[in-house]
Amino acid sequence: LGRPDAGSSFTAATIGDAIKQQSEYEEQVRSKEAEEKALKEKILAEQKAIQEQVDKTLTVAVVKLGVIPKDAMSGRYSDEQTIDLALKNSGSKEIAAVSGSIVFLDMFEKEVGQIGFQYDDGIKPGETAEWSGSRRINQFDDQHMAIARLSDGKYTTKFVADGIVFSDGTKLIPSK
Repeated sequence: LGRPDAGSSFTAATIGDAIKQQSEYEEQVRSKEAEEKALKEKILAEQKAIQEQVDKTLTVAVVKLGVIPKDAMSGRYSDEQTIDLALKNSGSKEIAAVSGSIVFLDMFEKEVGQIGFQYDDGIKPGETAEWSGSRRINQFDDQHMAIARLSDGKYTTKFVADGIVFSDGTKLIPSK
């Protein structure tokens, strides 16, 4: 009757006792579900607040997205994805390092993939830094192939921070 702890020690009970036990068990389940819901809402609110702080502090834009074709003669045995980013510190504190991902969305706002990066050369308040990177394109990875096929003007991006570390040692790290 919903009491896994009863096990083999179950003794005879009246129907009224059984109904009472079941009602108590169901109330415990409802109470636990309410606690879980409240915790989830709290965490989501905290994540949203931190993401808003990240968005106010740092703007990340894709400047260039490209593909370098494979060339066995130069030792490149698979196509390579290149990406150039601009990172603008709009905050009041110097950024020592930033880590995160650029999420690519197609024209229908559907996520097609993401590229992670880390920058640790510092960005003073009001200044813009540049970051360039590349990765081998895995032809068997749908996300790699989808990003490689994106054309200028046919996608949008959003920056999702893993964390920002400021020069004064403070950190802005969204929980996952």
